[in-house]
Amino acid sequence: MALALSDFDYTLPEERIALYPIEPKDHAKLLVYKNGTILDKIFYDLPDELPESSLLVVNDTKVIPARLWFSKPDSPSTIEILCLTPIGMDIQKAMETTASATWECMIGNKKRWKSGLITQKYQEITLTADCIKSLGNTFEVHFTWQPADYTFAQVLEIVGNMPLPPYINRKADEKDKKNYQTIFANEIGAVAAPTAGLHFTPRVIDSLNHKGIDIQRVTLHVGAGTFMPVKTNNPLEHSMHYEKISVSRVTLHRLYQNVGSHPIVAVGTTTLRTLESLYWFGVRLIKQEHIHLPYLIQKQDISIIYKPEYTFKQSIEAVLEWLDVHHYQQIEGYTNLYILPHTPIQSVDALITNFHQPKSTLLMLVSALVGQKWREIYAHALQNGYRFLSYGDANLYWKT
Repeated sequence: MALALSDFDYTLPEERIALYPIEPKDHAKLLVYKNGTILDKIFYDLPDELPESSLLVVNDTKVIPARLWFSKPDSPSTIEILCLTPIGMDIQKAMETTASATWECMIGNKKRWKSGLITQKYQEITLTADCIKSLGNTFEVHFTWQPADYTFAQVLEIVGNMPLPPYINRKADEKDKKNYQTIFANEIGAVAAPTAGLHFTPRVIDSLNHKGIDIQRVTLHVGAGTFMPVKTNNPLEHSMHYEKISVSRVTLHRLYQNVGSHPIVAVGTTTLRTLESLYWFGVRLIKQEHIHLPYLIQKQDISIIYKPEYTFKQSIEAVLEWLDVHHYQQIEGYTNLYILPHTPIQSVDALITNFHQPKSTLLMLVSALVGQKWREIYAHALQNGYRFLSYGDANLYWKT
């Protein structure tokens, strides 16, 4: 499959990047693409666009206020630390730890922080950071704080800022702690929001329930790698990042019941990556391959290596049987699944998502669903006043 990064480029004027969400959130525009036709709607119209008994699958990850700012006393420079993942323990335990914690972090303006401790006082919290060592593009940072009986979750709630994407060219404010969190947020661990879910409000959910549309949850903890630019001319050479996923037996059963009888709609690219990862994990189970847990999907190009010989229903059935054998109530692991153009999408009939950056892996994923029609869709959006990226407007794509 011949691909070039330029195949996924378009001109995005800076003024079309939404810096703040529309209020109310369900008043965002909704572009609906189905059977080659584009319709302009409002997001609160979503229930009217979905057949009765559809299954909506959402990502319930919760964004942590993971961005920290430190001012050095001997310099006017500000050091920015973005906490990515805890070292030596899982995210839940790390958020409950007291007195100290060690995290893998990205550091902005690192050249101004050669060595030594940096300390910042926020309200009643005094937080100290020590850069232990380089991990390549990231760093191991050890944090300590006073009062020591505060949990790290409490520290971040007071000290931290929401990690807005780099293209939202402003500092996060207090409103972002609510705005950059979906209504489904429950499982702590993301450093970026699954932004397709930002448009949902209690009113929309009530309308969905009234129409008999079920909502099921999966978890994918969105990492900073979601904003990692593709730097290679051949997208196949891009290294996809790992992210942790978790799916309950209940959700798996609902997927199994719906597939082939009622539409399955993924809310967000992270949800779609989770469902497609489940598909390929099930395929590996059917093929009786040796699986190195906790990595459910280890080959970023697995969808190119394998041709889809099995249905999504067969795959989910294999996963459910695997849970039965091991007496598990949910499946947990890591995925770096890379969904590229011409990749057959197995798990869903439709996708709700936002408009994505040029040359991004997310735009490539959209192309896998609607093909080259993404250019027509994006041109229509640019010509008709749609707002782009995380705080922007939404799409409902039906699979081509």
